[in-house]
Amino acid sequence: MEIVASAPATFNVIGEHTDAVGGVVLMGVALPRVRVAVTRTTSGVVEVSSSIDGIEDCSARWAELPITAAGAVSEHAGPQTNLAARFGSIANMLINKQLITREHNGYVVEVSSEFPLGVGLGVVEALECAFALAIVRPHVDDDDAPLRAKLAEALVDTATLLRKQCDDAALVAASSDPREHASVQRVRYEVALRSPGGVSVLDYRDKSLTTAPPLGDVVPVVVNASKPPQPSAELSQMCRFLFDAAHAYGVSEIRHVPDASPRVIEWLTAVHSVKPDSSAPAVPVAQRWLDFLDGETQRAQQTVALLRSRRQREAADVLQQSHCAVAEEFSFPTAADAVGLLAAERGAVAYRAAHGGHSCAVIAYVPSASVDRFIADAEAGLSVLALDPGSRAEVEHCAVC
Repeated sequence: MEIVASAPATFNVIGEHTDAVGGVVLMGVALPRVRVAVTRTTSGVVEVSSSIDGIEDCSARWAELPITAAGAVSEHAGPQTNLAARFGSIANMLINKQLITREHNGYVVEVSSEFPLGVGLGVVEALECAFALAIVRPHVDDDDAPLRAKLAEALVDTATLLRKQCDDAALVAASSDPREHASVQRVRYEVALRSPGGVSVLDYRDKSLTTAPPLGDVVPVVVNASKPPQPSAELSQMCRFLFDAAHAYGVSEIRHVPDASPRVIEWLTAVHSVKPDSSAPAVPVAQRWLDFLDGETQRAQQTVALLRSRRQREAADVLQQSHCAVAEEFSFPTAADAVGLLAAERGAVAYRAAHGGHSCAVIAYVPSASVDRFIADAEAGLSVLALDPGSRAEVEHCAVC
């Protein structure tokens, strides 16, 4: 293989749902990694072989990729996109942004992962980060900070276009704005590519990426009840509504609108008065969503302040409050709550849904001295993985550099 690159598991600490409104998100970088081994070809095909459960071997013809080198959705775009098509679409987006050349139109890619799919650790996002680093490496220095920021932006643009295409292929073909589907978790790409490690804090108001101390002498542990992911339909509806509201005010996220909540409700009320049969949410539902997002942004900001002032016990309490708020808002499966309560009984100082509305897993914060026993004593049917501190995505081997 010409190039091998890796990227870390990333886990939500708090605030991930505010990603859609330009809030504050805390995310950790963990030691387990994914790896991609890439060989460039001129075959006109992207071929992927996978050793990851849940990701099948697949291929995609270059001429039929869902995103073209113009950075637009292709006429071949369909409702389903395999990993090979995602990789090819990323390459085309990087060509569009002049980060790689057009000289290659095919790749052979082998992918592997040290952590499982579907437990809120960002396997697909990590694979995409590693692939992007691998294919730009022969052209530029992958340690360049501005380059990594551009890569994150390109990956977000690609992911949002592909996600919107999956929701409604016909609508996305007519859309000129890749932000139209806001449920892609942009922070994962930023953190996997740019984080110095530990807990990263991304504030979308000024696009700053900073760090915060960990939650004391504890090890984050992901605990999963071996249930399949159960995405929340309400969460997707909320994200669509948030995009429509931001679009109505001409901003990228509604957090940029002064007095956002009352003004968004005024706009929604006007929409319903003009179009009584509108698919927009009812005003009470939208108000509930906005109240939740305002509260979650405040909890994320409070967590940052508490961690930086070394008040870890109070920060753990805020994480617990966030877990309860997310559970109440999106009614995620009781399996997640049951796993969290079991983790608390076994010594976790705090727990929180790994990605409420998307996964049944929880992140439990276990004292370092007890983590080995915690893992060894895991109940039958539970999968447990310690999330020791990791580092950002990197190229591990390059035979052509």
